[in-house]
Amino acid sequence: MLSLSLSILTLVSLGAIENLGISTAMPIVERQFGHIGLYGWVFAAYSLSSLFGGSFFGVFGDRYSLRRSLGVAVGVFAFGLALGGVSTSMMTLVGSRIVQGFGYGGFVVLPYMMISRHFEGNQKAKMLAAMASAWIVPSLFIPPLAGIVAESLSWRLVFLGVVPIALASGLLADRALRKIEGDLKSFVQERASIRQVAVRSLGGLGSALSVGMMIYSISVENTLVKYVVLFVGVVVFVASTVRLLSASELFRKRDTVFILLTRGLSSFAFFGVESFLPFVLFTVKKMPIAEAGLVLTASSFSWTAGSWIQARASRFVSFKVRVGVGLGIFVISLSALWLNFYDTRLPGGLSIVIWFVAGAGMGVVYPSITLAGLGSAKKGSDSQISSLLQIFDTGGFAISTGLIGALLASGINSLQGGVRIERYASNYEVSIVVACAVALASLLFLISGRYLFLKS
Repeated sequence: MLSLSLSILTLVSLGAIENLGISTAMPIVERQFGHIGLYGWVFAAYSLSSLFGGSFFGVFGDRYSLRRSLGVAVGVFAFGLALGGVSTSMMTLVGSRIVQGFGYGGFVVLPYMMISRHFEGNQKAKMLAAMASAWIVPSLFIPPLAGIVAESLSWRLVFLGVVPIALASGLLADRALRKIEGDLKSFVQERASIRQVAVRSLGGLGSALSVGMMIYSISVENTLVKYVVLFVGVVVFVASTVRLLSASELFRKRDTVFILLTRGLSSFAFFGVESFLPFVLFTVKKMPIAEAGLVLTASSFSWTAGSWIQARASRFVSFKVRVGVGLGIFVISLSALWLNFYDTRLPGGLSIVIWFVAGAGMGVVYPSITLAGLGSAKKGSDSQISSLLQIFDTGGFAISTGLIGALLASGINSLQGGVRIERYASNYEVSIVVACAVALASLLFLISGRYLFLKS
């Protein structure tokens, strides 16, 4: 069990290093390449590809083995990082992120399957909290280090520097999985068929493409084309998701839908705002990039604290209360963040404190939703609910980054200097208001379910 726990935490740490490093370095990349309209796509393309990757590698692991699935996923992820490090434009960087995201989707969904299969009761909550703790050490030094390297040397080293870390992490996880592979194989009585691999992979691909269409519709100028693309995207997303949900063995699918919607909307609200926060602090508040990256460190710390709080509280505080309190804290934090940008006299450093509080709220929300989602799955369907959680998680994040990216890009080409900065601040304020409304919507979906399977 120890080797399994370490392999999971190793993968989480790898994801933390990559996420924190690239998010911090991206303002420098935009300064070199320009094309702010594609800034959001650097994150959205990564998320959409990981959505497909999660669906594929989850069922791939059911058919073959989690060890083999993980090895392929980490290899693809490292290759995508290398491509990103040698990119020559924002467009080629987006392409590299598609490759990287596909691999990342694999080693995001697979740890949830491991936890579902090999941990019992409150151990699952503690393991999810430990996964959040794996962000602590990277969050201490990765944002400032990535900022210094990107400004003083080259942002390319931030991408390329993660490649050997990814390969080393993959080897360590492979060694741990080799010891317990017999248990993993015996868990699933029947291997997933080729048809199941194809159906669930295509379902994930359909979800990814449909979310991409919804994001693309935001930037289309022709009104008719905009709404046609948006309509088709929504229809394909609903059809793909319903297909995956109907094929899943879940206790109460209506309540599971509410869990998934709460997950997707909260992801939209938090990660979309956070992805652009270092950029806006760097551009609008004129903070050095190494200091602006500390906002990611702050939220990582408080997220971990919130995760441990919910792990202890899960035994005597209901699911609805935990998530409701967490979302309430987050909404208040968003309101304070809006005020920090609205009032130009307030220092940018205040955003770090505000986002620390926001991270604490979401640290309670996320693992609570994950536990509820895993609790809704019957034995043998953990890969299916893990894929669905990732679809809504990454879908919400991708749509949010696409929307905020489009808002920041609107009208920027004809503006210069202080006026451009003013537009960045104004549009980011709009994004925060939208995120606040979406967070409140997720709260409404939360209270609509009964979640009787959590009491059984």
